[in-house]
Formats: sequence, structure tokens, C-alpha cells
Amino acid sequence: MSELLAAARAYLAEEAEIRARQVYEFAVTRPSPRTFECVLDDITMPLLWDLSPIDPQSFDPTEPPGRPSTPPVPSVAPVVTGNPVVGSVLTTTNGTWSGAPTFTRQWRRNATAVGTGGLTYTLVAADEGALMSCDVTATNASGGVTASSNQLGPVTPAGEELEGSSTRRKR
Repeated sequence: MSELLAAARAYLAEEAEIRARQVYEFAVTRPSPRTFECVLDDITMPLLWDLSPIDPQSFDPTEPPGRPSTPPVPSVAPVVTGNPVVGSVLTTTNGTWSGAPTFTRQWRRNATAVGTGGLTYTLVAADEGALMSCDVTATNASGGVTASSNQLGPVTPAGEELEGSSTRRKR
């Protein structure tokens, strides 16, 4: 709660130009699960924060939710996993980011954009021989940043499996 009070004080000082001269009179009440009211000098005003559930890995208690001061910053890159065989499904993570972002994705066949931007991509015949990856763009009110995943592949035709360093065809 002290972190929330500190963030609320900073928010009020910036947005309402309230000085810290009477911080001791500051109180926070919680009239509903998702809203807060601030009381300062007998003036009640709502905080303009969306207190919806957030990703605890990307929460920064010094930054009011919904009002980031900087664009997102990745701390863990996106990771693509799956079996690089035509017909298989690849999956990506968004990675880990600061700044409470929203995400968009772009799958890549070598450097060419493919797919619909979901968390999964089904390999097709045109992917054969290619290295697959996914770019994840994290966006908040202060901007957007893109991070690239690992490359997976090369994609092999359906019916082939890799064993050690040799390739053999299933019959």
C-alpha cells in the first residue's frame, strides 16, 4: 500500500499540481475494487487509473498504471518453440517487458512477414527450408518497441524427422 501511496502522491503532484506541503492529510479510500479516491485538504477526487489485473512481472509501482513515462523495455526476449516440420504448429511467447504494454506479433519466414500475428503459426509448404521467427511489438502510451525471437529451423517437409545430424524419411 505504501508503494501505491507513493505513486498516488507523484501522480497528484504532476497532474493536479498539488505540492507535498500537506501530504500528511492524504488518505486513500477504495470505494470499489477498481477505483480509488484521493482526499487532500477535504477535496475528494477520483484517480484516473485503471486498476484492472496486470502482469506482475511488468508492474512498476513507481509508475501509475495506464500512464507510463517511458516506452516498454524488454528484459526477456520472445521465444519461439515447436517442431520445425511442415504441418506443425509453432508457438511464441511475448517475452517479459516493463511499462505495462499491449502486444502485437509478426511471424517471419527468414525476413519475410507471414501469418496473422497470433501466438501460434502453422507451418506450410512454402516455409520448407526457411528459418522461422516472430517479432513482438510492445506498445504503451509512451511508444512502441519491437523485439525479435530466436530463429527456429530450417523447416523440413512433412514426413521427415531429424535424428542426430542425419535426416531420414518416414515410410
